[in-house]
Amino acid sequence: MLRLALALALFISPTLLFAADKKVSVAVVGIVFQGDVSEGVKKKIGERLSSGLAATGMTVPTAEQLSAALGSRGGRPCDDLPCLQKVWIKLGSRYAVAGRVSGEDRSYQIELWITDTRTGKKLAKVKESCDICGLAAVARKADLVASSLAAEVAEKVRLPARIHITAEPHDAQILVDGKTVGLAPLELRIPGGKHRIELRAEGYLPLVHRLRAVRGVQALLQLRMIREPVKRSTAARTAGWVSASVGASALIAAITLFAIDGNQLPCGNNEPGSECPQIRDTSAGAWALTTAGAAALVAGGYWLFQSYRKKRRHRISASPGGFSLNASY
Repeated sequence: MLRLALALALFISPTLLFAADKKVSVAVVGIVFQGDVSEGVKKKIGERLSSGLAATGMTVPTAEQLSAALGSRGGRPCDDLPCLQKVWIKLGSRYAVAGRVSGEDRSYQIELWITDTRTGKKLAKVKESCDICGLAAVARKADLVASSLAAEVAEKVRLPARIHITAEPHDAQILVDGKTVGLAPLELRIPGGKHRIELRAEGYLPLVHRLRAVRGVQALLQLRMIREPVKRSTAARTAGWVSASVGASALIAAITLFAIDGNQLPCGNNEPGSECPQIRDTSAGAWALTTAGAAALVAGGYWLFQSYRKKRRHRISASPGGFSLNASY
């Protein structure tokens, strides 16, 4: 009774999960039989495994569809990444089931595992044994293993994606789809699908990274922000006004020196025999100030002109799983 209840629970649970979600396609890509396993047992295990997976609400491609997609493999199981990705591309099966069945004196060991066809990563493994079993008992074991695998797949489908984000600088603000979620480093649980990850930090250019999250899969995202360049417009504008002010002051001083050049100095209380009156000679200083003031004015005008020119700069950088676009104005 306990085993019957367990089997029923395993059947019902994934069925409800898949009914609420999009149907998941699972391909049975190869079961290796070892030892004393009759042809009847081989056929029965293959049939019950496919029907057990289908009973949970998943789509299971037929043997003919699988053969048409993979071609002749000489009885070899589809357990290498190129073959698994072919299953994903041609059949749309997100998962693949493979396994091993060994038999001796009507006792069987059934070991099945489920693999992500896009990455080749094994997601779950189930083992069952059947001692001194007839054909009917082996069929029930195959049903139980199929239900267990379906429950594992359902759990993977239901789980959100886990994304661990590290950033430089470490205290960068993280936004997901426009909403602030915290500061880096941070681990997020987000639904599967496309998302927009944005980083913001003072002194750095905003960084935008787009990714496609896979439910039930953990990923590491390492992002590096670019320091914001010195605002040349502000610096040039300040330098321009300072230079222009210095130049204007120098020219005013030069005009003053030109105006008093050649003027007679007052004698005051000079000693007897001293020469009086004296004449001012400020032309050399006036010309020097004129040259310096004109140069400062020209430089200030150039910097002011440059500071008011509008420039737009774009930076594009690549990162694992997507691209980043940084822009400053």
